[in-house]
Amino acid sequence: MADADLIVVGGGISGMSLAHTCARAGMSVLVLDGGESPGGCLRTRQGPDDFWYEMGAHTCYASYDALLRLVLDLPGGLGTLIPRAKVGMRLVVDGQIRTLKQEIRLGELLANAPRMFVLRKAGKTVRQYWGAAVGPRNWERVFGPVFAAVPSQPADDFPASMLFKSRRKRKDAPRSFTRTGGLQSLALDLASPPNIQFRPNAKVQALQPGRDGGFVVSLQDAALHAPHVALAVPPDAAAGLLGTVLPPAAQAAAGVATCAVRTVGVAVRREDTPLPQAAFFIPLEDVFRSCVTRDTVPDAKYRGFAFHLAPDVQESDAIRRIQEFLGVPEGRWVDLARHQVVLPSPRLGHDTAVAAIDRALAGTPLAVTGNWFAGLALEDCVQRSVAEASRLAGTVPADVVPVVRSS
Repeated sequence: MADADLIVVGGGISGMSLAHTCARAGMSVLVLDGGESPGGCLRTRQGPDDFWYEMGAHTCYASYDALLRLVLDLPGGLGTLIPRAKVGMRLVVDGQIRTLKQEIRLGELLANAPRMFVLRKAGKTVRQYWGAAVGPRNWERVFGPVFAAVPSQPADDFPASMLFKSRRKRKDAPRSFTRTGGLQSLALDLASPPNIQFRPNAKVQALQPGRDGGFVVSLQDAALHAPHVALAVPPDAAAGLLGTVLPPAAQAAAGVATCAVRTVGVAVRREDTPLPQAAFFIPLEDVFRSCVTRDTVPDAKYRGFAFHLAPDVQESDAIRRIQEFLGVPEGRWVDLARHQVVLPSPRLGHDTAVAAIDRALAGTPLAVTGNWFAGLALEDCVQRSVAEASRLAGTVPADVVPVVRSS
């Protein structure tokens, strides 16, 4: 007897949007996640006095049509959205807070910018495309570190088509926004339908064919059965699970590189730190690749900071540098948190791997989704998940199927 119509492995935004969409189509869904709550790369840290700040993804945009369609289906709808205040980005250069304008070579930028009108992203890396548009010295000195702050890793070799897509904006949502209580509330609310069961701390060990044509999902202490399974996990984890049920898809997923990103979150009293207001602090060279703040949703008492660390940095060195950067000793911090995620590191030819996975999945009751298909943005995750949900469920309510436009 099946434990659910669909088992979803992974409870991040990809897994939960797929689960929610299938639940709306009438399927019973069991979500298995290795963490304690839904979220994945959506990780909102709850600090003192109801103060929260983001440790992972932090911004949504009016162009996120598929995501906004899901929001409309949740309690409070668009009324739960909070516009982000217009706060600029700051660079950190030799320990000093600087602006982008102060660091770029304006002449080089003006000389190269017209290339934007003739350059095409197809077949180019981020460095090839954007480096040509801003000039080589500007890229090496400034824009390389700025672009690396987006995926918390060097983005030079990413396919240019996977970052900064052009999408049509909706007029019923703020230009950029978060959500009441932080973005993790989105994953939590997506788990709320009665025909979705979320099981935390579930370490999936294997995926095997079932005797009835479905699948067996093995945990350390249980074997679960379902006619449909969806994997919403990083590519290396997907490759490991797909090996016994869909070897061609496993081989393609195994070719997608990944990296682990560690984050240290800190909250301090507003009056304790002299740092200027900023949405992001991006160092040109430091122990952290970026520092994302809560300044875009101002709080009367506190400020929050998420430091996405460079690889191989010792935590003691990171804590020491964070104290120095904030100008606040650790003993005066009101909150300290740690988080780690695995992010994809796609390269040119990535679309070939995705096509191979989709060919292998075609006609099967198995789905694969995540932030490593069309792009890393939350919208890319939801679009992929809704498309896979539509394939699994056969029919999905029309108002939750996104209009996918070319970038």
